[in-house]
Amino acid sequence: MFSIFTAVSPAFERAERELLPTWYANSGADEIVVRHIDEGSWTANISRRAVLLREFLMDRLPRGGKVLSLDADCLVLRDLSGGFSDDHIISVARWPNINMGVLFFNLGVPFKWHDWLRDTVEQIIEEAAKPGR
Repeated sequence: MFSIFTAVSPAFERAERELLPTWYANSGADEIVVRHIDEGSWTANISRRAVLLREFLMDRLPRGGKVLSLDADCLVLRDLSGGFSDDHIISVARWPNINMGVLFFNLGVPFKWHDWLRDTVEQIIEEAAKPGR
């Protein structure tokens, strides 16, 4: 059992319409949560998405569940439950290149989730705000 989380900005509304139906049909997820964001810029949307993901993970943490953070422009062709590791806090799609838009979180693995999520979201916001982004 796992949940999928995504945040959709206006630039990805077409992807939501065309690709999210494949999530419902093929992913194997028990829950798919879509948050709509429109913060006015790429930087602000990336920052808002990171905050929303952190909140979603923190909400699920007491239950120790599994959460897949998935970019809205992902086409799902088969069950994704095999992407979670029993031993690691996070798994990513790796072949041929790491895809940070596909993150499998296993909240049941003991870890300092609160601190790590706080620090990671702060880093994402700082990086997104750097000139040239």
